[in-house]
Amino acid sequence: MPKVLTTIVLGALLMAGMGHFAAAAMPARGAAAAPQLPASDLADAPSIYLRQAASEHVRWQPYDDASFSLARRLNRPVLIDIGAMWCHWCHVMDQKTYGDPQVAALINQYFVPIRVDRDERPDIDQYYQAAAAELSGQGGWPLTCFALPNGELFAAFGFLPPRQSGPGHESAMAAVLKDVARAYHSRHRELEARAASLIEKLKKPPALKELTADKPALIEILAGLSNTYDRANGGFSFGEGPKFYEFPGLELALTAGFYGHPEFTAMTLDTLRRMARGGVYDQLGGGFHRYATDAAWQVPHFEKMSYDQALALSAYAHAFEISAEPEFRQVAQNLARYVENTLFNRANQTFYSSQDADAFAGDDGSYYTWKLNEIRRLLKPAEFKAAVLYFGLDNRHATAPDGRLVLRRARDPAQVGAQLRIAGEQAKKLIERAAARLRAARDLRRAPAVDTAVLVDRNALMDSGFIAAGEAFSDPHLERIALDNLDYLYAHGRMADGSYCHVLTARAACAVGLPADQVYMFNALLAAYQVSGQSRELRRAEEVARIILKKFYDPETNVIRNARPIEGTAGWLDGIEAYYDGEMPSVQGVAARDFAMLDVLAPDHGYRQQSALLLSHAPVSVGAALMLATVGRAVAERIHGDMLVVVDGSPTDGMTVPLLNAAQATYRPGKVLAWIDPSQSYPGIGPLAAAQLLVGGAQQRAFAFVCAGNGCTQRIATPEDLSALIRSFGLSGPAG
Repeated sequence: MPKVLTTIVLGALLMAGMGHFAAAAMPARGAAAAPQLPASDLADAPSIYLRQAASEHVRWQPYDDASFSLARRLNRPVLIDIGAMWCHWCHVMDQKTYGDPQVAALINQYFVPIRVDRDERPDIDQYYQAAAAELSGQGGWPLTCFALPNGELFAAFGFLPPRQSGPGHESAMAAVLKDVARAYHSRHRELEARAASLIEKLKKPPALKELTADKPALIEILAGLSNTYDRANGGFSFGEGPKFYEFPGLELALTAGFYGHPEFTAMTLDTLRRMARGGVYDQLGGGFHRYATDAAWQVPHFEKMSYDQALALSAYAHAFEISAEPEFRQVAQNLARYVENTLFNRANQTFYSSQDADAFAGDDGSYYTWKLNEIRRLLKPAEFKAAVLYFGLDNRHATAPDGRLVLRRARDPAQVGAQLRIAGEQAKKLIERAAARLRAARDLRRAPAVDTAVLVDRNALMDSGFIAAGEAFSDPHLERIALDNLDYLYAHGRMADGSYCHVLTARAACAVGLPADQVYMFNALLAAYQVSGQSRELRRAEEVARIILKKFYDPETNVIRNARPIEGTAGWLDGIEAYYDGEMPSVQGVAARDFAMLDVLAPDHGYRQQSALLLSHAPVSVGAALMLATVGRAVAERIHGDMLVVVDGSPTDGMTVPLLNAAQATYRPGKVLAWIDPSQSYPGIGPLAAAQLLVGGAQQRAFAFVCAGNGCTQRIATPEDLSALIRSFGLSGPAG
């Protein structure tokens, strides 16, 4: 069960003076009936999660100016419920708490209830999560917020159960509702003062360091990253509790490893192996669940988020490029197959946002879990023996909260064969047959629902992941999926000013585009240019770069800021959190890396200076290092400099594709690839590269060269030589 948020307001105002508040009357019985709320306005909402709420007894309203105006007109506090379709405890709260007629009646009589889909409006969620954390030190979903009619928070909870323990007690939510309604009318000025104080705390920026020297900042970030590494189980974590993947931290560790710190590479590869062998990875269907409930990656929360799949694709692709371990390729390919089969709309080449954990009311991941006797019935005796050992179903099994078994990869086929006293190859065949039978049986179950929302930021992350995997495995099919998606987003996902929407829907015109949508599209378009050689992708990337600078960048503070979505409501965080990685990478860090890359491909526009400005103030500290991993990558690449790889050759030349494959599949942080087709005009790619291209006139065969620092190599004719030079040319000593 999620941790319940305990607020300072209810603690200080309600609990300490409970007698006083108990005496403070609710609106008197027999008084004129309270004005009735309008019927739920969510039936036609683009969000499936919001549409589901339209049929509840609570008269949910959308998060818009009309709803806050209604609260002001009725002089009522606002109940803001923030959740998502994939959120198990949100479903439980809908079924048990909001489904309680007493609770629904109290809400409809004394509050204006507003429902927010955190995936549709992550900016709103981000503000209230930060405000709740300031009140209680915690956050999560569902988030139950109580606010003034202007949206300013004064109390927050997480999951509120329907009833207290023991018979005869009224609903916990009902008690909170009564207390909050009393406080709103009897101590209104104190609530206003408390909300205003919270706003001031949220507006106060953290202490920032001016990064006059990159190397000390990187040393601090890497030290903090190393401090959080779990040497027993892999991964990064802050003490006890759930373990998340922290893909930005893994990418920074790979970067540090390349630049002379092999211990960080070892951390990452070990972590990726453990994750792939744990219950957090779907051993039958591919894809990663949302996070582990334990330190050893055994038992997950069973939701599958598209951003996790996207970031995992990139991480496993890069790990394969570094190590050539077949396991990393297999995991990435199975993951891409899961996405293509479950989270992908082939009709318009878009990616869906998530897959739920629950297949039915009251469920929590049973689609993925098993009973031992069920497995025994499905498999032949030899297959069963192999499966028990391979999937860890013996005396060290992992169990979900309902007691059902979670499949993990406890042993490899050779170890299974040794225990069964058969050849490893025979054990592998038994395992494959067992997995196929279990997969077929699972396919007959009712699968958890997919949230078909098309979110631009997650689509762009997925494009970058598919391109990274396509490059690592020389798989044009994966690259084509990403390129087609980017074409669709360009045609259908932009607003009048050229910026990208957040949610694509046929139900309503897009009115909101967030910084993450622009920045992740910027990143994906740069990747698309490098994999396709099409100059239009570079032009589109430059268009997005200009929009970011015009619409979302504050030149006074050098911070990419969130747009304020609703005038007259709460004071929004100004965007300093853009430095930090969360479930998705830091917007500020990704943009800094992308502007540096764009400067290599389109020089003389000041993009490198823009990258430096984005990094000029960062809240660097050892304690916050895990949240600054993307910023750390940008700093590391700036210290060591970008590498430009140029491949000059016609698509019809037999050596062009091998050279391109080598350039794409060789790992080097900060690598920028330009493919020059001599039959076409090419964009400016920097004076060094342009001069090198012109030396010697037209070439008969494809060739490549690389530039780093102030020098370039001679022409390179073979893929092997190109890979070797990408890994070694122009490297300075270790940093950090």
